[in-house]
Amino acid sequence: MDVFTKVSDSEIKVVKIETKEVANTYNYAFLLQQKKDIQVQKDRDNLQRDKELAEVNLLIAECIKLGIVAKAVGPIEVKEVVPIK
Repeated sequence: MDVFTKVSDSEIKVVKIETKEVANTYNYAFLLQQKKDIQVQKDRDNLQRDKELAEVNLLIAECIKLGIVAKAVGPIEVKEVVPIK
C-alpha cells in the first residue's frame, strides 16, 4: 500500500511499502509536465500504429481482390521492424 504525504504546496512524497520502504519526492509542476509529455508521446505512437494498420489493411484488401490466400507456414522470425514514414 502506498502512502501519500503533502511535503509542501508544490511537492508530494510517495512511500511505496514493499519488502523494503522506498520513499520518493516529486515536484508537482514536474508531474504535470510529465503527464503532458507522456500524452504527446502516446498520441504520436498511436498515430504511427494507425498508419501501420492502414497499410496492412490495404495490403490484405488487395490480397483478397487478387484471390491470394494464406497457407500454413512455420514460425516467422522477425529481425527488424522498420517504421513507415
